[in-house]
Amino acid sequence: MIIGLPKEIKDNEYRVGLTPAGVRALTDASHRVLVEKDAGEGSGFEDSLYARAGATIIESADDVWTQAEMIVKVKEPIAPEYPRMREGHLLFTYLHLAPDNELTEQLLQRKVTGVAYETITDRKGTLPLLTPMSPALLTTKLLRKKSPKPKNPACRKSPRFPITWAGHLRKLKLTN
Repeated sequence: MIIGLPKEIKDNEYRVGLTPAGVRALTDASHRVLVEKDAGEGSGFEDSLYARAGATIIESADDVWTQAEMIVKVKEPIAPEYPRMREGHLLFTYLHLAPDNELTEQLLQRKVTGVAYETITDRKGTLPLLTPMSPALLTTKLLRKKSPKPKNPACRKSPRFPITWAGHLRKLKLTN
């Protein structure tokens, strides 16, 4: 299978869908992996690491989407990516379809098979791909409850306020 790893283009998204180790596992299993140039840059993975893991570095997102049979991303596709989706694509990513009717329609119209990470269950019926997010959610809740409110009202509404309030983490005593 030809697997494509495009660079994430959603605002403030710096993660990447596969690490070089993940690419190595796929290439060792005889898959071909195409990585868009600088796709891992925001996560600290240089193109040379992907190349050493067996990936082919591709100059443009268009070429990755055109050549790949399966696309691996972190976040759901956004409007500029819709034209790149084509019939037969297998898309692995967090899709969050409930609030995004337009994405749902695009996937259906273009006959893309989407595998939403947030719906994958293990044998116990749990959602293992959401588990890594749990500590972040707990920290956010604790920060909201126990931290002093920033003086600037804009900071209180900021989607980044766990970062804004990070200086207060040392003052919190977190227990299981």
